Amino acid sequence: MIGKPGSIFSVGIDYDDTPHPQLPDAPKDARLLEQFFVQWGFTAVDDCYLLSRESPRVITDRLERWADDVRKIRLSAGVVLYIAGHGRLHKGQHYILAATSP
Repeated sequence: MIGKPGSIFSVGIDYDDTPHPQLPDAPKDARLLEQFFVQWGFTAVDDCYLLSRESPRVITDRLERWADDVRKIRLSAGVVLYIAGHGRLHKGQHYILAATSP
C-alpha cells in the first residue's frame, strides 16, 4: 500500500435478548480484528460495540457515510470491512441479521 495503511470498519452483532441464537464471540472477534489492524496503522472508524445492537438501517447508514468519506477525501490507501453475525439467504440475496432483524 502507498501512504496511510487504511481504515477499518468492524461490527460484531450482539444477539442477546433476541430470537436469534447468541454468538457471544462475534463482538469480541470484531474488537480483536480491529485492534490487530490498528496496530498496523489502520484507523478504526467506529467502536464496534457501538453498532453491535443497532438496526440494519443505522449500520447501513454508517457504512455508506464511511465509504463516501473514503472516496471524497481519500482517507486511506485501503479499507477493511468486517461484520460478524448470523446470515440468511432470501430470494437469492444474502443478508446479515442485525439484533433487531425479525
